[in-house]
Amino acid sequence: MPTETLMMKDSKIGSIKDIPINWEIKKTKYLFDVVNGSTPDSDYYDYWDGDINWITPADMVDFGYVSMGERSITKKGYKSCGTTLVPSNSIVISTRAPIGKINITKSELCTNQGCKCLVSEKLCNKYFYYLLYSQKEQLIDAGRGTTFIELSTFSLSNFSLILPPLPEQQTIADFLDKKCEKIDKVIGEIEEQIQVLEDYKKSLITETVTKGLDKNVPMKDSGIDYLGKISAHYKITKLKYLLSGITDGTHGTFDRFAEGEYLLSAKNVFEDGLHIEENESLISERDYREIVKKGFPRKGDVLVCCVGTIGRICVYSLDKPLAFQRSVVFLRPNKKVKSKYLQYLMQAESSQIQMQLFANASAQAGIYMGTLQTIIVIEVPIAEQEQIADYLDKECTKIDKTINDKKEQLETIKEYKKSLIYEYVTGKKRVAC
Repeated sequence: MPTETLMMKDSKIGSIKDIPINWEIKKTKYLFDVVNGSTPDSDYYDYWDGDINWITPADMVDFGYVSMGERSITKKGYKSCGTTLVPSNSIVISTRAPIGKINITKSELCTNQGCKCLVSEKLCNKYFYYLLYSQKEQLIDAGRGTTFIELSTFSLSNFSLILPPLPEQQTIADFLDKKCEKIDKVIGEIEEQIQVLEDYKKSLITETVTKGLDKNVPMKDSGIDYLGKISAHYKITKLKYLLSGITDGTHGTFDRFAEGEYLLSAKNVFEDGLHIEENESLISERDYREIVKKGFPRKGDVLVCCVGTIGRICVYSLDKPLAFQRSVVFLRPNKKVKSKYLQYLMQAESSQIQMQLFANASAQAGIYMGTLQTIIVIEVPIAEQEQIADYLDKECTKIDKTINDKKEQLETIKEYKKSLIYEYVTGKKRVAC
């Protein structure tokens, strides 16, 4: 597409740098009406499930369109609180939990207090939607708060925006719509490929731990829907009969320090082991000793996420115990089961289904270790466990490598999309009007 080169000037905005000499910088409040949201009282049933679209940050995608939320409100609910209807084609920004989701409305709607809307009938809103996306990190950095981080009305109203001439706003938006549509199609295809690979991995694990490696052995009906047929010489048992010990992390609260011992949680547990970041919570040596004195976890224990990301599992491979919060449960295998096989057994669809059912039935959306012990599993001869674990290690490593390659490709394309948007909304590259 033909481009035009114009002289540039300093925008006085560090993240944007130079802009075309005929473009302006304006604060948000001089370009848009900044509209806040609110929530009707949840105790009044006649405020809810009406005809008025009402959204929260949870209803928004990171970058895209939004037309309705999981819940709606009635006229009574609308009048009872301080929310305001905004027209279609308005910009919605999530301003807490998290900051930085940016959507365009496809219908008239209102929001809760976790969102703010930008409304203008004189500008090309789609251009500013792309511009704000390019400045997402700066929006996040503008957040303030002690109890929770929030992008305030004041901060958003005083956020600096680039203002090209109106015809150029539209030209840039139209150009980016076409470009991003093509990029998003490629992103969608890669995401589908990743999902297919992840589904295949799950099915491979499930098939192997329930039926074994020998496809010629006779099968029997397990009598359990989510297990189906299993090898005839396998046994149905409960998880507790494969364990010599089980406990969970601490239920206590502890002071945090600049130096000390780690206090980890479910967010640190992944299939390939523990992921420990530089900014982890640190507790005192005394509190650490108090938590780990019961002897968990020990090398070879299997760690299960029982709050948050239910069912994520790894084998503990360290020689020294670390302190964990209650969101992690430690399974200590007995002589009937190998650690690595137990990990795969807990990753099988049958185990995952049961854990999710228990979590859904819990008022706190988590699994307690007493309930976890009752999960129905398959008992396999030790010699076969080793063969199965070795086979799955080899096959899952191949699948994981392909998945990781796809994810790297995905990140590269997403970064290209960000860069493309930034270059055009800041005038580094021009589109002919």
